[in-house]
Amino acid sequence: GRVFVASEGTGGRVTAMRLSDGGRIWQTRVGDVASPLAVHDTVVYGVNDDGDAFALGVAGGEVLWRRPVGPTRSGPLVIGEYVAIPTLRDSLLVLGRERGTVRSASKLPAATAAPLAQLDDTTLVIASPEGSLHAVRLPNGSTVWTARTNESIAAAPVVVGDTVFALGRSCTLFRVPRHLGDVSRRDAISDCITTSSPLVLRDGVLVATVGGEITYIS
Repeated sequence: GRVFVASEGTGGRVTAMRLSDGGRIWQTRVGDVASPLAVHDTVVYGVNDDGDAFALGVAGGEVLWRRPVGPTRSGPLVIGEYVAIPTLRDSLLVLGRERGTVRSASKLPAATAAPLAQLDDTTLVIASPEGSLHAVRLPNGSTVWTARTNESIAAAPVVVGDTVFALGRSCTLFRVPRHLGDVSRRDAISDCITTSSPLVLRDGVLVATVGGEITYIS
């Protein structure tokens, strides 16, 4: 197995390392990267701090393509033949996975700095610090539904089965049916702050707090 790591402040490289012993397999200079990478099939996707999206070959780290899109903290999400990138300029860029060609550019329904989640083969979910969740259809960027949480969401939502799970900063767990877009259940934890995503288990959800505690919600 392999692990892919992006660096910031040391020349900006993506490094592939062996999972077994941490040994370096290859390293490619791409510019500083502060957002998550995405790996799909034989390609590593990312965006550097200058706002240039890139695709690298998994085997040797060769640059397959580069495309200016704008800065992001969310990073890319690969869905089917598309690479979706929400930018800090409140835009959603959708690129073709093979060549990085811009398929569409649209305005986000709300600002976000969290990683995206895949809802289905053509739809992604955005979590916003403004207190909302949004399902967005690719490639045109149209909004399918909006769920108001009225609590800032700092981390990525999680889709499990027919439900979208998201954590508000005050540790409220929101559950949204994937095709309805209404908050069906709220579970609040008192005196709690979190900036993490929920960990969904078979019989419940784990919540990690900034205070170093882990809480279980059934």
